[in-house]
This record gives sequence, structure tokens and C-alpha cells, in this order.
Amino acid sequence: MSSEKNLKDADLLENANKGDPKAQYHLGLMALASPKKKDINRALNWFNLAAIQAFPPAQYSMGVLYDKGLGVTENKSTALLWYYAAAQNNYAKAQYNLGVFFLKGIGTSVNLEEANLWFSKAAQQGIKQAAKILATPARSNGNGLKHFNQVQPIEALGFSENEK
Repeated sequence: MSSEKNLKDADLLENANKGDPKAQYHLGLMALASPKKKDINRALNWFNLAAIQAFPPAQYSMGVLYDKGLGVTENKSTALLWYYAAAQNNYAKAQYNLGVFFLKGIGTSVNLEEANLWFSKAAQQGIKQAAKILATPARSNGNGLKHFNQVQPIEALGFSENEK
């Protein structure tokens, strides 16, 4: 079994080195998942290589890394750009996070129309938090702005079944 895993890992590395964004993304996940030696810098490198090839899960992962300051200096504006790239590529978790950023003015100005647009797209793809936000009556924060303190971005780095 171990030699089979080593062969699969070798194939994955070979494909990643040939520029396969899916393989690069998977190596990034493996670098984060290693219980013995989690390597955020290696993960960042692989995610970046896949993200610049417009691979949505990697673009989303880059957004999370910049959002949380993992392996990079925290930068909400850069996180917003990566989430936007993934959202444009129809990645539901990025669409939701973009909605949160526009709703709360994280890395950008508050823009309720944009927030609604991205929450709607995420909800259409089954993100329950987005549907819940769209169904919740807006509350005022005293400035006339709709504000939801409990709304937080999705932070998980990992894949859903359709990304494997």
C-alpha cells in the first residue's frame, strides 16, 4: 500500500511540475494536511502556481491565505482580488466570501448590491449561509447601512467532491 501511495505521489509531483493546475492544487493541500510537518510556504507556492492558471479552488485558497495572513502578510484587498477571480470562475465558496467582503466593507467599500449579487450566486450553488442571509430581513446599524455582525467568510481549505 505504501509503495502504491508513493507512486501516486510521484505521479502527482510529475504532473504538477509539468504545469497541471489540479495536481499543483492537490500538492498544496497535501502540504497543509501533513500532520508531521505542515508546510504553509510550500502550500502557498503550489496554490499560487495553480491560481495563476485560473484554477478556481486554488484562487479561493490564495484568498483564504491572504484573508487570514497564513504564510503571507494579511492583506484583505489581495484576498478580495483572489476571491473575485475564483468567484468569476463560478466557485461558490468564493462567491459567498465576496458577498461577505462587500457586505462588511472588507478590503473594499460596503456595496450592498454587489453583496446581494454574490450571495445570490452562492445560494444558487447550494451555499446555505448565503441563502440564509438573503432571507434575513436587513437591520440598520444607525447609519442606514444593512449590517450583519454574525456573517463570517468561509475559511476551509479543502475540496468538495466535485474538485477531486
